Amino acid sequence: MLNKIPFLVLIIALFPLFAAAQTTDDGTKTLGTIIQSQIDEPDADTTADDAVTDDIIMDPDFLNDDEQSYDSYNKVIIRILDKVTAESRTFDLNIGKTVAFGSLRIQPKTCKKAPPIDEPESASFLQIWEKTPEMKDEWVFSGWMFASSPALSAMEHPVYDVWVIDCKD
Repeated sequence: MLNKIPFLVLIIALFPLFAAAQTTDDGTKTLGTIIQSQIDEPDADTTADDAVTDDIIMDPDFLNDDEQSYDSYNKVIIRILDKVTAESRTFDLNIGKTVAFGSLRIQPKTCKKAPPIDEPESASFLQIWEKTPEMKDEWVFSGWMFASSPALSAMEHPVYDVWVIDCKD
């Protein structure tokens, strides 16, 4: 998803250039109209086979398939570090199940992984809370964590660090 942001910015920036034909108040054509007319009319040195036909239709919802390109998995592998005792432990968590580590409670809601043809990326939506000595629940973190960029959306806690390693079935 992150590598597609520059593409989206480019599309948004160039959209006015490819807008439908418009004429200003003084009767001159806008740049968008000129570019559109150049696209619609084949050059003199092109053949009919080279010309673009109206049979080619682009799906208007092609960007909406972005989320569907990521595969969902049943488990997320996370690593937890206790900064006080220097204990590190790796867990395979089932989606929707809560696990306890020290005073932390962690519940993964989903885990998504990019298909093999894309850049490797695993992301999981985690909800993390802490049991206080007064036995109250306090939210520590709720959001997406990315395996390739743990600092992008990190949990800030004085005792524990949590990060996503991978997704698996």
